[in-house]
Amino acid sequence: MVPEAVSPTDGVTAPVDNQQVNDQQVNDQQAVGRQALEQTREALWAVCEPVSPPKLARDYVNYFSSRIRTNVDAVAKNQPRRLKFYDAIDTYLRVYSAMQNELEQAGYIPREVASIQKEVRFFEDVVREVKQAAGESTD
Repeated sequence: MVPEAVSPTDGVTAPVDNQQVNDQQVNDQQAVGRQALEQTREALWAVCEPVSPPKLARDYVNYFSSRIRTNVDAVAKNQPRRLKFYDAIDTYLRVYSAMQNELEQAGYIPREVASIQKEVRFFEDVVREVKQAAGESTD
């Protein structure tokens, strides 16, 4: 009978580098966060696509509320699309808020971070204006 070859690592487990494991977990979380942010941005832009160019705040108000504030029929008719807009922006802002301090670590370059921050401020203002035009609470 020929003896089996024995490897020097048989029965010995390699030491675990906790820092490496933690770094991988952080990288995975950042990748998931980036993907979630991109998906919610796309969903928001899909809801906003029908808004007429140049897509200024007033264009969003016209589409999601009414061109004329006193036109309660138009405001009521546009309520379903307005609620979709609110849901999309709430989701986007929630995901953004969860990772706003980690955008660069998630792979965004400074120019993209600035663009996202500008977009967030824009949509926060737009939501307030749409709510105000629709006679809804702006808190």
